[in-house]
Amino acid sequence: MLERVRPVLEIDGENIFHVGGPGMGQTLKLCNQMIAGAQTIGARPRPMRCSMPRGVDAKLATDVFAVSTANCVAIQQRVPVPACRPAGPASNEWRPGFATEWMAKDLFLALAVSRASLDVPVAQNAANLQCFEQSMQAGYRKLDQSVFG
Repeated sequence: MLERVRPVLEIDGENIFHVGGPGMGQTLKLCNQMIAGAQTIGARPRPMRCSMPRGVDAKLATDVFAVSTANCVAIQQRVPVPACRPAGPASNEWRPGFATEWMAKDLFLALAVSRASLDVPVAQNAANLQCFEQSMQAGYRKLDQSVFG
């Protein structure tokens, strides 16, 4: 079946994987979002705030993180300090690449699935979801997920 629809999928998609039967793609997407959400929370302004009072430039810190063990998609694309990433949301009025409400929805679903059927501890995901919920309560629902610090 995948091979029949692959030409259509390739119009918009670059990486197409068959990961199993019904629901497996959704499951894998939720797992991906748990990792992406953790990266976004980890790259929020708090680490930057720890270095800036001591005189470390935020752009320099970002450049160091990008070639160190802190490197991840959030460091590459979503550093929440304007001018660190000119194409990033912080430098562009927080226009969403992925809105806060979308990440909160995905983390909520991942938490629900984990609790209901997998018996997998997901305390970090629950804590990350709480951060995104606080972002939404602060009025950042439609802005990029990296907005709230």
